[in-house]
Amino acid sequence: MLDQQAAGLKLFGVLELIKKHENEMRQVFTHSGSSIITDDQMIDLLKPIYDDNTQRKEIDINTYKAMCDFVQELHHKECDLAVGDLLKFITGVRKIPALGLPKQIAIYFIHGCDQVKCKCRPKASTCDLHLRLPVHYQTAEDMIAAWMSALKECKGFGHL
Repeated sequence: MLDQQAAGLKLFGVLELIKKHENEMRQVFTHSGSSIITDDQMIDLLKPIYDDNTQRKEIDINTYKAMCDFVQELHHKECDLAVGDLLKFITGVRKIPALGLPKQIAIYFIHGCDQVKCKCRPKASTCDLHLRLPVHYQTAEDMIAAWMSALKECKGFGHL
């Protein structure tokens, strides 16, 4: 079977390119522990979609800032989770694929929760690459608590 794959790659001139650029292609074809995602890379993947309403937009911005604080906290603090766990929750993959993601991760902000009683968590769509963040998490502490709960307790498609 590998001979057939090699023959197909050779037919289109790809095999020679792979051999010529062996180090670059290693990342594409092998599992590598060196491609751990950083907080800056994760934040660059995010695309907040702010509300047009001025009051709501200000709340959205504060929520996004708290989200960025959480991402930095994951990267710089000693805890059970890493930035890769957050990426996996949102996209289904722990590392950025060799060719990158097809688009940025859209962040939609959810308004209208009862902030006193609500214990809702962030929700993700791995297929559409978007995240839904409740806006009542406006401090780093609240965001960290919500995300830690979501990442530890909501594994699998039934809970995303």
